[in-house]
Amino acid sequence: MSAQYALTVESSPAVGNGGTVYRFYVNAEDPTDKISAVYGTDVDNIVINTPNGIFNSPFNAGWNAAGINPAFLTAFPDMADDSYATIGLSGPASLAAAGSADPALVEDVALNPSVSDYFLTGGTSLSVNTLTGASWYVLNTATNALPVDGRWLIMQVTTTGNISGTLNYQVFPSGEGDNQVRITNSFDGAGTFPMEEMLGCTNSAACNYDGSANMDDGSCQFCGCDGPSVALGYTLTVEPSEATTAGLTRYRFYVDMMDASDTFSAVFGNSEQPLLVNVPSGAYNTALNTSWSASGINPAFLATFPEMADDTYATIGLTGPASTSGIAGAADPGIAEDPDQSITPFFLTEGATNLAANMIVGSSWFVLNDAGNASPDANQQVIVLQVTTAGNVSGQINVQVFPMGDGNQAQVMNFLFDGAGTFTAEGDGNACGCTDESADNFDPAAEYEDGSCEFVIPGCTDPEACNYAEDANEDDGSCLVNDALGVCGGSCTADLDQDGLCDDIDDCVGAYDACGVCNGPGEIYECGCADIPEGECDCNGNQLDACGICNGPGAIYECGCADIPEGDCDCDGNQLDALGVCGGDCAADADADGICDNVDDCVGALDECGICNGPGDIYECGCTDIPEGACDCDGNQLDALGVCGGDCAADADADGICDDVDDCVGAYDGCGVCNGPGAIYECGCTDIPEGDCNCDGNQLDALGVCGGDCEADEDADGICDDVDDCVGELDACDVCNGPGEIYECGCADIPEGDCDCDGNQLDALDVCGGGCAGDADADGICDDVDDCVGAVDACGVCNGLGDIYECGCTEIPEGDCDCDGNQVDVLGVCGGGCSSDADNDGICDDVDTCVGNPEDCCTDYNQNGLCDADEVVGCTFPSAPNYNPLATMDNGTCIFSCYGDLNGDGHIQLEDLLDLLQFFGLYCYEVDDL
Repeated sequence: MSAQYALTVESSPAVGNGGTVYRFYVNAEDPTDKISAVYGTDVDNIVINTPNGIFNSPFNAGWNAAGINPAFLTAFPDMADDSYATIGLSGPASLAAAGSADPALVEDVALNPSVSDYFLTGGTSLSVNTLTGASWYVLNTATNALPVDGRWLIMQVTTTGNISGTLNYQVFPSGEGDNQVRITNSFDGAGTFPMEEMLGCTNSAACNYDGSANMDDGSCQFCGCDGPSVALGYTLTVEPSEATTAGLTRYRFYVDMMDASDTFSAVFGNSEQPLLVNVPSGAYNTALNTSWSASGINPAFLATFPEMADDTYATIGLTGPASTSGIAGAADPGIAEDPDQSITPFFLTEGATNLAANMIVGSSWFVLNDAGNASPDANQQVIVLQVTTAGNVSGQINVQVFPMGDGNQAQVMNFLFDGAGTFTAEGDGNACGCTDESADNFDPAAEYEDGSCEFVIPGCTDPEACNYAEDANEDDGSCLVNDALGVCGGSCTADLDQDGLCDDIDDCVGAYDACGVCNGPGEIYECGCADIPEGECDCNGNQLDACGICNGPGAIYECGCADIPEGDCDCDGNQLDALGVCGGDCAADADADGICDNVDDCVGALDECGICNGPGDIYECGCTDIPEGACDCDGNQLDALGVCGGDCAADADADGICDDVDDCVGAYDGCGVCNGPGAIYECGCTDIPEGDCNCDGNQLDALGVCGGDCEADEDADGICDDVDDCVGELDACDVCNGPGEIYECGCADIPEGDCDCDGNQLDALDVCGGGCAGDADADGICDDVDDCVGAVDACGVCNGLGDIYECGCTEIPEGDCDCDGNQVDVLGVCGGGCSSDADNDGICDDVDTCVGNPEDCCTDYNQNGLCDADEVVGCTFPSAPNYNPLATMDNGTCIFSCYGDLNGDGHIQLEDLLDLLQFFGLYCYEVDDL
């Protein structure tokens, strides 16, 4: 067990009518530590057992200590006994140190009692054990988040009985939210209760780093981890292919997973981790897909409208609707967008050139952990995006992956990409490699040895050779083969009978039979190599005995040549009676005592008290009970200490010491006073002297150091003024309290008439320091080298009218519908191939599943047994907040995320609050990793 951030429960007598006040403190490790919250969930329960109930003062109308006004304690002293939750306060924040804040409370409305109910109306127990849970907390900026005298008060409970249970709390070591630790401690009455020691790797640079560990066990690995905490190996593959539409390239973005059990969570972007997709030539977006995702790519229409396959869309593991994917449990992705920076227009606007999610709220598309398409495909990949364009594509994509499907081990990776290829995550993994300088593959850039060092080892490298050397990596020509006898490199050419003798020296190429004949027939006769001799009954020279048995023993049995018949006890046919007498006449002996029942005085057994079939000496004193009023069989009684036959007359305080020899009838408190209040003051048995900052008589100096010697720090820079070179701040130009590099050239402006800090001027092309004297047509080409001072139009004419006609430099030929010579088909599609649409439903008859009125024929697109005309469309996913139980066909409108769901599990709960508290009050640049 470790004492880190231990829980101390102190008790003292209540001011009111009986009972004990229990105060709960969390012990800090450092004065800069900050406490964040006390919390409970379905995994980490808050449990407080108070069988006798708790005291709640009617004069405190709140669940916390804010209602304990010291001004009223004289008139209503039992207010001090009130039960309340708190963070570092025993009264209102307004009366505490500057910057203090009363704690806030969030709680599941389904709790009974809730936290607020328990601290307002009392109860025999409090159990916070639901998914949403409950927590009381303060922000990182509150003064009472810091410890007082090395600890924080988190709760006070007054009861007349015992108290026990479990508490969970979150602490920020050194006040840093990204280093938060969460502690669970069980308690029983007063005492100090340490947290459970969690062993593991605590070095965040290790690939097996364990964020839940609080004590390093020396297991840290920096290379070659196989566990779920390893981010190294996840890559982004951008795969190009020729689009259906001429001149376009279809780019598909895949995240390459590490294991088949991994699950993909989300693609996201925000101000700290921007999501950027740059498409200078414009993205192709077909009007046939009205959705931002692949859910609108209906495979039933691809034969008629093949260009749908080129659409630009977002996705997770799907190239069409989840309902037609064939993936069990598949779900179309959900989307969450920054209201000030929507990302859906990029997937809906033809020619869109930029996708950006780089503001504070950010945007993402995602699926839940249980969706079938969250798992990788047969190639161990998950498709997350398709962009079709005539040019290049580049940017940054950020993703979240759950290794082995474990949400607690979530990995966030940032991929920079430019065109097609496979890209590794930024800053992914450690510098691993061979660190042995004598190895052939020594890597001078490697910081950690990964066991990859290779050395030249000569030997036979042919696995078929008999002297193959497994550790050899360079063949030295020494390979040999086994000869006919299995001798490595031997000279025997044949051993046909495989007897280990080379045939050229073998006396018998074959096998001797059992009779010693080479290749003979063996023991095929009655006696092996011969028949049975005449007059004998076997091959061992034996004859038949008196009972006709070959080599038999003769008439040696009970009855000569046979045993006594089964069931008889002799050769005359007699049987055993009930007493085991052969031929006897006793019919029964029920108690098996060797006395025939017809002459037995007790058929059964006498007990220890002489009673036939009696219970025996089963009473306190054997055959009788202890006499009434006595405590043993000798007639003694209990004294005041509960000693049988003792001589103590009284023990009023029940301490196990007889009052006539007890020095204190009652209890000594922590200060050695019999029945005293205990060490309830700041310094134990006394308060801190007024003006001091600790119990040693020290005061705070100008730097806030208890017992320090600094008299002044006017610029509050943490440096005492008597040693500070600049009472204020040096600017970038090394001027104390100066304005800094605020000018064009840092500490000075650009000289008038110049365009830079090097004395250059702008030429006619606005090039700083350039040599062009004129550019009359402002086309960026200097007039002295310009072939056309003006503009060449699209038809190649200098200063011409340009391609102002339908086909650029000409009109569309009469009868055509475009400049490629196509005509309009029966569906009105230019260049389409449909020759007929008899029912005018916009679907060509050669692919129309219903040529005629829909009510006259039944189509079943999703093959659920209902005609499409009878379908009710809507959200069919039961866990979505907009689930429609009447819907029979999913229309892709299901909502799977909402504001406040920070961890993306589809449920706003206590876990989201605890994550937020880690970073509250920080500037974005102070947060290493959100």
